[in-house]
Amino acid sequence: MFDLVVACESHRGIGRNNSLPWPRLPRDVQFFRDLTIKTTDPGKRNTVVMGRKTWQSIPPKFRPLPKRLNIVLSRNSTLPVPEAVLLANNLDQALSFLGADDKLENCFIIGGANLYEQAIIHKDCDLLYLTDIHQPFECDSFFPAFDHLFDLIAQSENHQEGGIDYCFKTYKHRA
Repeated sequence: MFDLVVACESHRGIGRNNSLPWPRLPRDVQFFRDLTIKTTDPGKRNTVVMGRKTWQSIPPKFRPLPKRLNIVLSRNSTLPVPEAVLLANNLDQALSFLGADDKLENCFIIGGANLYEQAIIHKDCDLLYLTDIHQPFECDSFFPAFDHLFDLIAQSENHQEGGIDYCFKTYKHRA
């Protein structure tokens, strides 16, 4: 099983020119970090799976994302990645790596748009953690329509940072 983590604006936009279209939201960054790092078993760690563009959008000094197994999806099997990062050519191959390592606890799909499209319809998709930004931004990549596949199970109070209103929502994939 795996979960999705995404922040999107009011029209489901998630990026522009391979970066976030809104200013940095420290509370959202902390939420993402806590969610993708914390485990119930201190002897285990979590996995983050991302597409090549998402990998390349992370500033080099912050990658690989620490304290997590990083898996990058790319059709280019010679994409240069650090030794500790796994390279997979599709989502199922990435998920197959997880079963081979009993030191892994949770798996999170963290983008981008093409990977999300595959993941929301995958049989092993469980939860969607969505940072819902309550205003539009100019975007060129979008999270796929998902309302027909998920049910809202939790929602935080509204937060505001830098003039941006948002909340955290959790959805459960329908069986």
